[in-house]
Amino acid sequence: MHLQLANTIVCAFESENDAKGDLQNLVINDPQVILLFDFVENMAKETGVSESELRKELKRVAPSYLECDIPDACMIGEFDGILFPLGKNVVWVASEEEALRLPEIAEAVYSLNVGTSPTSSPMPGEKKSDFAIKMPDELPTRQKLVKTGGEEMLREDIGEIFPHYTGCKVYMYSVNTTLSKHPPSIGETEVIVCSFNSEEEARDDHQYLFTTAEYAMPISEFINITKYREALEERPEYLQSALNLAADPDVFIMGDMDCIVFPLWDKIVVVYGDYCLIVAETIYSLNAEAAMPSEEENIPGFEAVFAIAGLLAVAYLIRRRKEMKG
Repeated sequence: MHLQLANTIVCAFESENDAKGDLQNLVINDPQVILLFDFVENMAKETGVSESELRKELKRVAPSYLECDIPDACMIGEFDGILFPLGKNVVWVASEEEALRLPEIAEAVYSLNVGTSPTSSPMPGEKKSDFAIKMPDELPTRQKLVKTGGEEMLREDIGEIFPHYTGCKVYMYSVNTTLSKHPPSIGETEVIVCSFNSEEEARDDHQYLFTTAEYAMPISEFINITKYREALEERPEYLQSALNLAADPDVFIMGDMDCIVFPLWDKIVVVYGDYCLIVAETIYSLNAEAAMPSEEENIPGFEAVFAIAGLLAVAYLIRRRKEMKG
């Protein structure tokens, strides 16, 4: 693969939360910066062209704009650059010569520095330990893993129920192969992996949610309530998943009995929507026997080679380029 010269600016911050927070503020306050996940929808509204037609054309001339899997990646202006968080940094990749391939270039930078391909499973999340989460590409329910852009919408809601919460990664399983958004619709299951600074804080917040939530009960109790047991017995695969989860007293069900919650190392996993029992049991079984990753397995530190004060400087550079073009 031959690529023309691309400019890369790395903005360094005190913490991962600061980096993500400043990027989020830029998305909110600057109309030229949008989540890459929303790019086609926004362009359809601005041009009046249908999303399907835009996707068809992008697939022909710029497929990487549809395929980029970098978490929270953003697009600047009219193919002027890609922004994405990376540890305690926000990276800006820009190239006039390769404007139609910017997400491809950004993914190469991202993959080189996190040590794993962003398009492979497991998908990286907000905290370094999320790399240990194993997410199946396909489930016994015939649901497949699809892209989702729900982290920004969920950030505030999750922060209210988990006092020590530091970040989340959202996965969506769907019987369709199209992109999905929060909240899940019919045939979809949402998986939210919530990160914490320690295993102790994760378990404390797990217990906090259990004691404060309405209609929360351990799976081990749920399966022994007659009306629920009878309903499960009508679907043997549901019953088997519930019985497997019931072996762990920390797994509980809540809401309208469509949400499963369990701790996993320094994380809490929330599974919500259709087939939640089967999805939760699959993910739980896939990860429960694995050891918690060591520091060597986590995301390596990423030191800025070209660091500037913050994202306001990036916005300034973008506008300067537009003024020069005009």
